[in-house]
Amino acid sequence: MYVDLRFGHSQVNTHLWRYEEDGSMSPYGHLPLRDAYFSPERVTREGGIDPLFRGAVRQAAQEVDLKVCVLIHRTEKDGDLYICP
Repeated sequence: MYVDLRFGHSQVNTHLWRYEEDGSMSPYGHLPLRDAYFSPERVTREGGIDPLFRGAVRQAAQEVDLKVCVLIHRTEKDGDLYICP
């Protein structure tokens, strides 16, 4: 699990690209991940899922960061766990 977390989280982009069928950028612009994470209703309200799929095909993942430090929030009793290389 540790390797999966490090690999996946190191490649997450800060913005979700959105493109229309004709290849132009969505009139709503690209979607910052921090704004969309807890607001999934924005997807339906701002053009649907198709522009996000078109953007995902065009957007390259970030390079793997082998020095990333992952913070895993555990229960209040156990405290937080930092996993670092």
